[in-house]
Amino acid sequence: AEGTTPGMGATLQAVHNSEVASWRDPDAVLADLLPAIPPGPGTLVVQESTGRSVGDWWYQRYNEAKKGKDEEGGECEYVAIFLPWFIQPEYTDGGDITWNTFGELTEREVGVVEEGKRFAEEVKGIIDFFGVTPGQLAWRRRMLASEFHGDEHLFAQQFPANDREAFLAGGLNVFTAEQCANARKTIRKPIWTGEIWPQPNPIQYTLTENPSGELRIWERPDRKFHYVIGADVQWGQKDTSDFDACYVECLETGRMCAAMYGRWDMGRWASILAALGYYYNTARLAPERNSRAAEGVIAVLLGMSGNNWRYPNIFIRSPRLKLTDFSIKDYGWYTGEHEKPELIVYAKESSLSGEFDWGDQRAVNQMEAYIRDEHGKLTAPTGAHDDALMARMITGYVEHIERP
Repeated sequence: AEGTTPGMGATLQAVHNSEVASWRDPDAVLADLLPAIPPGPGTLVVQESTGRSVGDWWYQRYNEAKKGKDEEGGECEYVAIFLPWFIQPEYTDGGDITWNTFGELTEREVGVVEEGKRFAEEVKGIIDFFGVTPGQLAWRRRMLASEFHGDEHLFAQQFPANDREAFLAGGLNVFTAEQCANARKTIRKPIWTGEIWPQPNPIQYTLTENPSGELRIWERPDRKFHYVIGADVQWGQKDTSDFDACYVECLETGRMCAAMYGRWDMGRWASILAALGYYYNTARLAPERNSRAAEGVIAVLLGMSGNNWRYPNIFIRSPRLKLTDFSIKDYGWYTGEHEKPELIVYAKESSLSGEFDWGDQRAVNQMEAYIRDEHGKLTAPTGAHDDALMARMITGYVEHIERP
């Protein structure tokens, strides 16, 4: 599946994609593969995997199928099927063990038996399953002690009894369930979707409506208000790299107003950011300045890359700086060793209090998946992105700084 253009030139009737949660870029693979399967009866697509993390790509796709709605609110083409560990016939220590000889059940074991009863009721008439047996619980006890050193969390991750256990994070989730629930309450649909087209000088631009465009608007600019734009900047070249992302937030209301998400080269992304800034009353623009790509964007915004324009309202990292040499390092938001935890703490606390208007489902999905991995690194799960999350947190925190 990690090869190039799978399925191209073929006509396929049935496709089984295995362990998709471990794929580096499922969307890129499926974009080439799924068109090889003609629509209509007689064809089948199976996406199958062990769960990895709450909020990752596989979690989102499974829950879309479970709800019957895709990310955009349309009808989902897939049906969700969860298969618990106890339907596997080999996961037992034999049929000689009875409930009378097994002994007292732990609280977790009682829960497994209850899950088995529910599942048996769901599949009645479809498969021959009548509930968890004492032999299966004996196997579970033995495996838990010998292979998982008594760690119920690790056992459930590999052998889930329900679809909640199937998505236990491999690392420690950064945001709590309550913070994520509060963030999800703020999600709403944009009122307009399209493109913004900057002219050679982006003070002139064109807005074009397009249902599949990269610019989504929730609230149009109000001439009475001030705005801030925070942006995550990537190379925008490889299909596996993060995306360029930005959000617009109003200083007076604290509301999220617009978002962009796509891949552009540095010069184009700088022009787009400037045009969007002009549209929102020459907003304070805060691109992340962490890489060569980001510094390239800021160089364009400063008029230092051969362009004949300069954006006049770029975020300055400290009000105490004397900007005499127009150094690139003086501008934009730098997410360093101390600044990233600062962003996260603000996002966590303001989400808990209900003061952070996340607004966009993509940012909240990435928020739910964000983890501290086994090495202590703050990151997205393997195969997932944190670009929208970082752009949204930068925007929210810079708006918090600029509001006074």
